[in-house]
Amino acid sequence: MMKKIAIASAALMLTLTASFAFNEGIRLGPVRLNLWGEITGTYDSNAKIVVPEGDIQERQIFQDEDVGGLSDKEDDIFLEYTLGGRLFRETDGFSASLIGLVQARRYDEFSELDSESYIEELELRMGERTVDRFTLSLRQAYREVFDYESAAYPDDFTNPDTEDLFLSEDRTERVSRELLDLAGILTWRITDKLNSDFSVSYGSIEYDTDLLFDWYDIKGQAEFDYRLTDKTAALLTGQYGIQNSDSLENEPDYYVIRGGLLNRTTDKLSFKGGAGFGRYDRFRERPDEEDPVEDIPETEDDTIDYLSFDVAGDYDLSQRTKLQFIGRNAVQPAAQYEDNPKIVTVASVGLAHRMLDRFRVAATVSYRNDDYEDPVEIDNDVFIDQEDTIWGGQLRLDYLPPRGNINVFAEARYENRETTLPDEDYDQLRLTIGLRVDI
Repeated sequence: MMKKIAIASAALMLTLTASFAFNEGIRLGPVRLNLWGEITGTYDSNAKIVVPEGDIQERQIFQDEDVGGLSDKEDDIFLEYTLGGRLFRETDGFSASLIGLVQARRYDEFSELDSESYIEELELRMGERTVDRFTLSLRQAYREVFDYESAAYPDDFTNPDTEDLFLSEDRTERVSRELLDLAGILTWRITDKLNSDFSVSYGSIEYDTDLLFDWYDIKGQAEFDYRLTDKTAALLTGQYGIQNSDSLENEPDYYVIRGGLLNRTTDKLSFKGGAGFGRYDRFRERPDEEDPVEDIPETEDDTIDYLSFDVAGDYDLSQRTKLQFIGRNAVQPAAQYEDNPKIVTVASVGLAHRMLDRFRVAATVSYRNDDYEDPVEIDNDVFIDQEDTIWGGQLRLDYLPPRGNINVFAEARYENRETTLPDEDYDQLRLTIGLRVDI
């Protein structure tokens, strides 16, 4: 392990010698352009968790020492190169932002894992929420990725910003995949105390393998908040959505009703949280299906009723310390099984602290649980209830030199999965050093 870390560090330092100074930005007429580059070297204790080409048959990532076997984990180091750009314009009542990013990863031993990923995000906002009666926001994102998603999929597009948190994915397997997200949000200030948000969103996942099932989700949401005090508002949220998957012969729909509280009026605290009731109709027939699904086993329930919740917050404990948290759940079709939905619950808590003006340390703990509705077959006529639990942690130290557009950092990231499936637990440790330069 130490030898591989030393090799990664040496290769990274040689690459960094090619870095040079940049200015603070580029103005192009009415818009501004920011560019950035990042170089990292990483030791990975379980490299084959990721599957860039979609070939998952040979993936061996599990640990079975507890039952007397040998671990299948294989470690490696990789270098990663990232180039990104943001073109944007902001005025009092309008903002537009277009982000593009390309990333290349190269492994030392497992060159078959070498891969590239691409991300593009567009966001438009017309109107200012605190001033105008109506505002309109449009968001679009396309990602072609093979590892962690760099931005977590939001269940609620009006939640406080918690992008700095390390959150385990709540809708994907770590196999080469394409993700598309679209959303439109209309805000209407009905009275001085009553506000409303209406949104429609579409999200899809397409895997680069026939062994996993693609799926998409279309959802509409209406939300009302009534100001109780200068800082706090009561919140009512309603959702209706439809899902479709290659694993389903039908087209499930669902609805959610939640009540909660909203605080977005203070400089120190932004909070939004609600809990309520969710219902998922598993066997809803496709409206356009000529031969609707028949003969559903009587032992299977038609609906899944569950406690629905969604919370997110950003709290400045002091001028140097920030606390962020997020938690939510949802029902989704399983990517690896036919007609077997699961309740997915995710949560993260992160703390960041600025030290001596030049250092920033951040720590995050994350949790994910996948609870499958139907038993899965692990052998001939042998079925078990599957439940997967993933705990993760991230510790990061940033050094910000006097030149503000340079950032040197070190990061440790750990993930542990425990499942009721036999011999399919795994863990992974990644140790990373890197440098980022912004223009």
